[in-house]
Amino acid sequence: MVRIRHAWLVVALGVALAPVAACKKDSSGGDTAGGKGGKSGNAASDEDLALLPRDSEVVLGINVAQVQQSALWKQFVEPKLMSGDALSKITEFKTKCGIDPMSAVKSVSLGMKGTGGGGKPDGVAVVHGMEKSKAMACLDAMKDEMAKDGTELSHEGDVVLLKNDKS
Repeated sequence: MVRIRHAWLVVALGVALAPVAACKKDSSGGDTAGGKGGKSGNAASDEDLALLPRDSEVVLGINVAQVQQSALWKQFVEPKLMSGDALSKITEFKTKCGIDPMSAVKSVSLGMKGTGGGGKPDGVAVVHGMEKSKAMACLDAMKDEMAKDGTELSHEGDVVLLKNDKS
């Protein structure tokens, strides 16, 4: 689960599939690809929805694995992600973290409030598919770089907090 305080962070997470994971254990004790005992891509399960704020104004669930198979993804989204700045950021992430976010992320659920005005939006994202230990190590490695942009990162267990007070 991720608590996000700035709209551009939520957009970046949703669009670029940022490296934040809320992994769950299957009955054998291992991380599961989708966090659902092997059922990868169940974007808006009851468990995920329970983690989103009740007063969310926007709730979004994306089965990333399924969306990536669609003709619209291949026609419109994939070309944008595989060129220019997006490609360089994905490549940089792969190099730094050893994770390909385009194949690792299976589903994302988002809940946001405070989106309709002058205040700062607040949101929660639940991401399934990444190996938790790799994702957390990556976040720790990127903590100083994120601080340069004014983003404060902290985590405890599966919960990651990203806070940015910039307007």
